[in-house]
Amino acid sequence: MLGLDPFIKARLAALDALQGWQVRGYTEVVDRSVVPAADIRLAAAQLGDSLRGVVSVQPGWGITLVVKRGATAAADLDAAFAAVIGALQGWNPSKDAGTPGKWSDFKLSGIEPPDFLQEGLVGVELIFSTGGAYKAIAF
Repeated sequence: MLGLDPFIKARLAALDALQGWQVRGYTEVVDRSVVPAADIRLAAAQLGDSLRGVVSVQPGWGITLVVKRGATAAADLDAAFAAVIGALQGWNPSKDAGTPGKWSDFKLSGIEPPDFLQEGLVGVELIFSTGGAYKAIAF
């Protein structure tokens, strides 16, 4: 599940609308005060049916877009917002070479204001969900 992080980051980092932005993966060590930024995080994971020997998970991945407040903040966020939706909605990470596991298509499942912004910053968080299954190991 967490192995999706670098694939999401690579997909977002390639977007023209995010050129000049710091695209930050969930597990990497970076200065998270740098803006503008697209910050990737594991939001929450729902559990689906757990059949004998298989566990179904539906992780949510949050993409928080953050810029400094100012005259162009709304336009910058709107451009990034549209680009992220275009890149992730319907994307199936399993089709990218090297992606761990089998996953369903990404689906936008929520939009929220970030709850941890510093003074002078503004942003929006998009939450995308996907689904996968894990096999239990019998001992």
